[in-house]
Amino acid sequence: MSSTNVARRIGFSSSIICLLAAVVLLTTTLSLAQAPGLAWTTNIGAQAFAVDVQSNIFALHGGSVVRITAGGSVLETNAFCPIPAAYAQRDSAGSYYFTGSFDGTQNFGGITLVGGWSNGFSGFSWTPGYPTCFLAKYDANGILQWVTSFGKQAYVNKATDLMFLDDGSLVAAYANNQFDAIRNFSTSGSNRWQILIGDNDLTPPVGQIRVANAGGGNAFFLIEDPTSSNLRRGWFDTNGNSGFLSLPQIFWTGTGTNAKPAICDSTGAAFIGREISGGTLVISKYLKAGGVAWTMAFNFP
Repeated sequence: MSSTNVARRIGFSSSIICLLAAVVLLTTTLSLAQAPGLAWTTNIGAQAFAVDVQSNIFALHGGSVVRITAGGSVLETNAFCPIPAAYAQRDSAGSYYFTGSFDGTQNFGGITLVGGWSNGFSGFSWTPGYPTCFLAKYDANGILQWVTSFGKQAYVNKATDLMFLDDGSLVAAYANNQFDAIRNFSTSGSNRWQILIGDNDLTPPVGQIRVANAGGGNAFFLIEDPTSSNLRRGWFDTNGNSGFLSLPQIFWTGTGTNAKPAICDSTGAAFIGREISGGTLVISKYLKAGGVAWTMAFNFP
């Protein structure tokens, strides 16, 4: 994975601002022990999710897409999804896919869904406070193509990642306080399969399962072990088979604020980002076989 691909999925946030630091790393392929350099930053409060053939960068801000030049200048902002999204992707045709959570009756731009606890008992039909996840597709002009909802009833569901597999289908990762899950959708929005991880009511929600395409029909996931707070890596494929890898766990105490699994890449390496005091973003690369390849820090005002 190039440093650009790593960077465009690691965000930096604080109580005041969100800085798009990910996409600014140099695109040169680096040795395992060499940390990438910082090319530029821009303060737009968004998370980068795609790069086109002209090296324009696409970033998500709520339900809007911000297009940025390779040099860091904002070209345009387009509002697509009326419901704030947590993650987004863009395909080769310029269509956009958004995932996030919603509660109650929501219009996604022509299709209305009801999120939350909608199959209750004892005479009631809906209860607020238990959001459902959604996945929506919009064309390049912002016209809704389809939208679907998913998640477990009577639980708080949270979208944690979104990516394409080699066969063109989409994988949406999400979590609730019963399990973490990876769900696969066709490009027409139909659910093909789901993988449940940690299906146990006694297991606290991890809330941050991340996924990465490994190529050849395979992919990795990165998840926190609730018994140790270490990070574990696993695999899955386009058919919905999965398992944990026999790899060293990544020790991560969660010190500092906003500590969380960032991403894993196509080699099984993990990139972890956290914000520490004084407005500093620290990013570390952990090798698949164990050990830290590099750590770098960015200081922001």
